Amino acid sequence: MTNTLSRLARQPRSCAAALLTALVTGAAMAAPVYRVIDLGALYGKGASRASALNAKGDTVGDALARKTGALRPVLFGKGQPLDLITATGTDAVEGWATAINRSGDIAGRLVMRTGGVTRPFIYRQGALEVVDATACACPELGLSDLGHLLVTDWVKSDLVSRVRQPDGTWVPLKRWNGSDWTVGLAINRRGNLVVGYARRDFEFSQAVVWRNNKPEAVPGTEGSTVSHATAVNDRGDVAGDRS
Repeated sequence: MTNTLSRLARQPRSCAAALLTALVTGAAMAAPVYRVIDLGALYGKGASRASALNAKGDTVGDALARKTGALRPVLFGKGQPLDLITATGTDAVEGWATAINRSGDIAGRLVMRTGGVTRPFIYRQGALEVVDATACACPELGLSDLGHLLVTDWVKSDLVSRVRQPDGTWVPLKRWNGSDWTVGLAINRRGNLVVGYARRDFEFSQAVVWRNNKPEAVPGTEGSTVSHATAVNDRGDVAGDRS
Protein backbone atom coordinates (compact mmCIF):
# COMPACT_ATOMS: atom_id res chain seq x y z
CA MET A 1 0.00 0.00 0.00
CA THR A 2 1.25 3.49 -0.82
CA ASN A 3 0.93 6.27 1.75
CA THR A 4 1.16 9.92 0.85
CA LEU A 5 3.46 11.88 3.13
CA SER A 6 2.50 15.52 3.46
CA ARG A 7 2.94 17.88 6.36
CA LEU A 8 1.45 20.68 4.35
CA ALA A 9 -1.20 20.46 1.62
CA ARG A 10 -0.98 23.46 -0.65
CA GLN A 11 -2.33 23.49 -4.20
CA PRO A 12 -3.18 20.71 -6.69
CA ARG A 13 -0.97 20.37 -9.71
CA SER A 14 -2.52 20.95 -13.11
CA CYS A 15 -2.31 18.02 -15.52
CA ALA A 16 -4.20 19.52 -18.43
CA ALA A 17 -4.14 22.81 -20.27
CA ALA A 18 -6.75 24.42 -18.09
CA LEU A 19 -6.22 26.63 -15.08
CA LEU A 20 -8.40 26.07 -12.03
CA THR A 21 -8.74 29.19 -9.89
CA ALA A 22 -10.44 29.64 -6.53
CA LEU A 23 -12.41 32.73 -5.66
CA VAL A 24 -13.41 33.10 -2.01
CA THR A 25 -16.62 35.01 -1.50
CA GLY A 26 -18.58 35.97 1.60
CA ALA A 27 -17.27 35.00 5.01
CA ALA A 28 -13.67 33.96 5.51
CA MET A 29 -14.73 30.34 6.06
CA ALA A 30 -16.94 30.19 2.97
CA ALA A 31 -16.29 27.40 0.50
CA PRO A 32 -14.18 28.52 -2.50
CA VAL A 33 -15.86 28.95 -5.86
CA TYR A 34 -13.86 27.46 -8.72
CA ARG A 35 -13.78 28.37 -12.37
CA VAL A 36 -11.91 26.66 -15.18
CA ILE A 37 -9.97 28.72 -17.72
CA ASP A 38 -9.18 27.14 -21.09
CA LEU A 39 -5.50 27.90 -21.76
CA GLY A 40 -5.79 27.12 -25.46
CA ALA A 41 -3.52 25.35 -27.94
CA LEU A 42 -1.00 26.34 -30.58
CA TYR A 43 -2.74 27.91 -33.58
CA GLY A 44 -6.07 27.25 -31.88
CA LYS A 45 -6.09 23.49 -32.44
CA GLY A 46 -4.44 20.36 -31.08
CA ALA A 47 -3.42 19.03 -27.68
CA SER A 48 -1.78 21.00 -24.90
CA ARG A 49 -0.73 20.31 -21.32
CA ALA A 50 0.02 22.52 -18.32
CA SER A 51 2.96 21.40 -16.17
CA ALA A 52 3.66 24.20 -13.67
CA LEU A 53 2.47 27.60 -12.49
CA ASN A 54 3.95 30.26 -10.22
CA ALA A 55 2.46 32.41 -7.46
CA LYS A 56 1.26 34.94 -10.04
CA GLY A 57 -0.65 32.29 -11.99
CA ASP A 58 1.74 32.26 -14.95
CA THR A 59 1.48 28.78 -16.46
CA VAL A 60 3.85 26.74 -18.64
CA GLY A 61 3.73 23.37 -20.33
CA ASP A 62 3.81 21.98 -23.84
CA ALA A 63 1.58 21.94 -26.90
CA LEU A 64 1.44 19.97 -30.10
CA ALA A 65 2.64 21.67 -33.28
CA ARG A 66 0.21 20.68 -36.03
CA LYS A 67 2.66 20.77 -38.95
CA THR A 68 5.40 18.63 -37.39
CA GLY A 69 3.50 16.67 -34.73
CA ALA A 70 6.22 17.62 -32.23
CA LEU A 71 5.66 19.01 -28.76
CA ARG A 72 6.78 22.58 -28.13
CA PRO A 73 7.51 24.31 -24.81
CA VAL A 74 4.92 27.03 -24.27
CA LEU A 75 3.98 29.88 -21.97
CA PHE A 76 0.23 30.09 -21.65
CA GLY A 77 -1.31 33.54 -21.50
CA LYS A 78 -3.83 35.78 -23.16
CA GLY A 79 -4.77 34.40 -26.53
CA GLN A 80 -2.55 31.81 -28.19
CA PRO A 81 0.21 30.06 -26.17
CA LEU A 82 3.72 31.36 -26.85
CA ASP A 83 5.96 28.77 -28.54
CA LEU A 84 9.34 29.39 -26.89
CA ILE A 85 11.30 27.68 -29.68
CA THR A 86 9.73 29.71 -32.49
CA ALA A 87 9.68 32.97 -30.52
CA THR A 88 13.43 32.82 -29.88
CA GLY A 89 14.61 31.16 -33.10
CA THR A 90 16.20 28.31 -31.16
CA ASP A 91 17.59 25.42 -33.24
CA ALA A 92 15.50 22.70 -31.58
CA VAL A 93 12.85 20.32 -32.89
CA GLU A 94 10.93 19.57 -29.71
CA GLY A 95 10.73 20.61 -26.09
CA TRP A 96 8.88 20.80 -22.79
CA ALA A 97 8.56 23.62 -20.24
CA THR A 98 8.34 22.11 -16.76
CA ALA A 99 9.07 24.87 -14.22
CA ILE A 100 8.46 28.58 -13.73
CA ASN A 101 9.55 30.75 -10.81
CA ARG A 102 8.13 33.89 -9.23
CA SER A 103 10.05 36.15 -11.63
CA GLY A 104 8.58 34.36 -14.66
CA ASP A 105 11.82 32.56 -15.59
CA ILE A 106 11.04 29.22 -17.26
CA ALA A 107 13.03 25.98 -17.28
CA GLY A 108 12.59 22.87 -19.36
CA ARG A 109 14.20 20.56 -21.90
CA LEU A 110 14.87 20.79 -25.63
CA VAL A 111 15.71 18.19 -28.24
CA MET A 112 18.32 19.92 -30.37
CA ARG A 113 18.19 19.69 -34.14
CA THR A 114 21.91 18.96 -34.34
CA GLY A 115 22.74 15.57 -32.89
CA GLY A 116 19.31 15.04 -31.34
CA VAL A 117 20.69 15.57 -27.83
CA THR A 118 18.43 16.70 -25.00
CA ARG A 119 19.53 19.86 -23.19
CA PRO A 120 18.05 21.98 -20.42
CA PHE A 121 17.03 25.55 -21.13
CA ILE A 122 16.14 28.69 -19.23
CA TYR A 123 13.86 31.31 -20.78
CA ARG A 124 14.23 34.72 -19.18
CA GLN A 125 12.87 38.11 -20.30
CA GLY A 126 12.34 37.04 -23.89
CA ALA A 127 15.67 35.29 -24.36
CA LEU A 128 16.27 31.52 -24.28
CA GLU A 129 19.54 30.07 -22.97
CA VAL A 130 20.41 26.51 -23.97
CA VAL A 131 22.31 25.24 -20.96
CA ASP A 132 25.62 23.52 -21.67
CA ALA A 133 24.65 20.21 -20.10
CA THR A 134 22.68 17.12 -21.00
CA ALA A 135 19.46 16.11 -19.27
CA CYS A 136 17.57 12.84 -19.29
CA ALA A 137 13.89 12.75 -20.16
CA CYS A 138 12.88 12.10 -16.55
CA PRO A 139 12.55 13.49 -13.94
CA GLU A 140 11.48 17.09 -14.48
CA LEU A 141 13.80 20.04 -13.96
CA GLY A 142 13.55 22.36 -10.97
CA LEU A 143 14.08 26.13 -10.83
CA SER A 144 14.37 28.32 -7.74
CA ASP A 145 13.33 31.97 -7.51
CA LEU A 146 17.04 32.87 -7.32
CA GLY A 147 17.89 30.95 -10.49
CA HIS A 148 19.19 27.61 -9.18
CA LEU A 149 18.59 24.98 -11.89
CA LEU A 150 18.10 21.34 -10.83
CA VAL A 151 19.05 18.87 -13.58
CA THR A 152 19.26 15.06 -13.63
CA ASP A 153 21.20 12.95 -16.12
CA TRP A 154 22.80 9.56 -16.54
CA VAL A 155 26.40 9.15 -15.38
CA LYS A 156 27.38 5.75 -16.74
CA SER A 157 24.59 3.54 -15.32
CA ASP A 158 23.53 5.86 -12.47
CA LEU A 159 21.08 8.75 -12.33
CA VAL A 160 22.75 11.76 -10.73
CA SER A 161 21.33 15.22 -10.08
CA ARG A 162 23.24 18.46 -9.87
CA VAL A 163 22.37 22.09 -9.33
CA ARG A 164 23.61 24.98 -11.41
CA GLN A 165 24.17 27.90 -9.08
CA PRO A 166 23.14 31.46 -10.04
CA ASP A 167 26.83 32.20 -10.78
CA GLY A 168 26.91 29.36 -13.35
CA THR A 169 28.89 26.80 -11.35
CA TRP A 170 27.61 23.23 -11.04
CA VAL A 171 27.30 21.37 -7.73
CA PRO A 172 26.41 17.63 -7.77
CA LEU A 173 24.10 16.38 -5.04
CA LYS A 174 26.08 14.45 -2.45
CA ARG A 175 25.42 10.74 -2.19
CA TRP A 176 23.36 9.50 0.73
CA ASN A 177 24.72 6.53 2.67
CA GLY A 178 26.64 5.03 -0.22
CA SER A 179 23.79 5.27 -2.71
CA ASP A 180 24.25 4.72 -6.44
CA TRP A 181 21.54 7.13 -7.56
CA THR A 182 21.00 10.64 -6.22
CA VAL A 183 17.86 12.01 -7.84
CA GLY A 184 16.53 15.47 -7.04
CA LEU A 185 12.84 15.94 -7.83
CA ALA A 186 12.16 19.45 -6.51
CA ILE A 187 13.95 22.54 -5.24
CA ASN A 188 12.52 25.25 -3.00
CA ARG A 189 12.21 28.95 -3.84
CA ARG A 190 15.45 29.89 -2.06
CA GLY A 191 17.46 27.10 -3.62
CA ASN A 192 18.84 25.76 -0.33
CA LEU A 193 16.59 22.69 -0.08
CA VAL A 194 16.37 19.87 -2.62
CA VAL A 195 14.24 16.76 -2.18
CA GLY A 196 14.15 13.49 -4.07
CA TYR A 197 15.41 10.00 -3.44
CA ALA A 198 18.53 7.87 -3.26
CA ARG A 199 18.80 4.35 -4.61
CA ARG A 200 21.31 1.63 -3.83
CA ASP A 201 21.86 -1.75 -5.48
CA PHE A 202 18.42 -1.50 -7.12
CA GLU A 203 16.96 -2.81 -3.87
CA PHE A 204 15.16 0.17 -2.42
CA SER A 205 14.58 3.90 -2.84
CA GLN A 206 14.93 6.25 0.13
CA ALA A 207 13.29 9.68 0.33
CA VAL A 208 16.03 12.24 0.93
CA VAL A 209 16.24 15.96 1.64
CA TRP A 210 19.44 17.86 0.87
CA ARG A 211 19.84 20.89 3.17
CA ASN A 212 22.59 23.03 1.70
CA ASN A 213 23.65 19.83 -0.09
CA LYS A 214 23.84 17.74 3.10
CA PRO A 215 21.70 14.61 2.52
CA GLU A 216 19.49 13.08 5.18
CA ALA A 217 16.62 10.60 5.08
CA VAL A 218 13.19 12.20 5.39
CA PRO A 219 12.00 11.44 8.94
CA GLY A 220 9.34 8.75 9.07
CA THR A 221 10.43 7.04 5.84
CA GLU A 222 13.26 4.91 7.18
CA GLY A 223 12.50 1.23 6.89
CA SER A 224 10.18 1.64 3.89
CA THR A 225 11.03 -0.38 0.79
CA VAL A 226 10.28 2.53 -1.52
CA SER A 227 9.91 6.21 -0.63
CA HIS A 228 10.29 9.44 -2.58
CA ALA A 229 10.18 13.12 -1.63
CA THR A 230 8.56 15.09 -4.43
CA ALA A 231 7.89 18.62 -3.13
CA VAL A 232 9.37 21.06 -0.59
CA ASN A 233 8.73 24.62 0.56
CA ASP A 234 10.89 27.24 2.25
CA ARG A 235 9.77 26.16 5.74
CA GLY A 236 11.17 22.70 5.10
CA ASP A 237 7.79 20.96 4.79
CA VAL A 238 8.21 17.92 2.56
CA ALA A 239 5.63 15.92 0.59
CA GLY A 240 6.09 12.55 -1.03
CA ASP A 241 5.13 8.89 -0.89
CA ARG A 242 6.23 5.60 0.63
CA SER A 243 5.29 1.94 0.43
